[in-house]
Amino acid sequence: MELMRLKRLSELATKAKSLLEEKRSVLVMELLSYASEARKLQEKAIGVLNEAYEELRIAQLRMGLTTLWINSMGVEGGFSVSESLRTVMGVEVPVIKVDEKPGVSKTPPYSLYTTSSKLDSASEKFKEAVKLLVRLAEVEAVIMSLSRELSRIKRRVNALDKVIIPRIKTDIAFIEFRLEETEREDLFRIRRIAQRSSG
Repeated sequence: MELMRLKRLSELATKAKSLLEEKRSVLVMELLSYASEARKLQEKAIGVLNEAYEELRIAQLRMGLTTLWINSMGVEGGFSVSESLRTVMGVEVPVIKVDEKPGVSKTPPYSLYTTSSKLDSASEKFKEAVKLLVRLAEVEAVIMSLSRELSRIKRRVNALDKVIIPRIKTDIAFIEFRLEETEREDLFRIRRIAQRSSG
């Protein structure tokens, strides 16, 4: 009975290890994909921010710092950020969504005739940069979640591979050895009884 239970347990442990290794492979591919996306988002966000600051610098040169400052005072904060969760291979990862707030006017609160078009351009670039940075934060949070899960899987696979499966196999070998030994002893006893009976 115990031997059969241990053999089933050995099969289950081996199957669990195999499934964990498959999951690890899929998560590594996902992680690499997100890491690549993070690099691209970071490069794009830096580029857009550089463009936005350049547009703002030109607007300041054309309008003057005081006029630029006065016109920017009327600009409303126009973003709302929401977070939810989704799962990737059983791992909960965040989904961060950024939207322009409803009710916030799409037209700038300053006169288009007295300001430089570079101010509008800078404003659009900064909005784009905010969206890119929020997406980058989401991707980096996903990378952290996947990395934690990969560490957990690695610990489990190592425990199965180095401790649990070898221990089960050792127990199976010991029980099989004891059964063989008992069988030999029984066979020896039967022969001895047969010799006594015939002699």
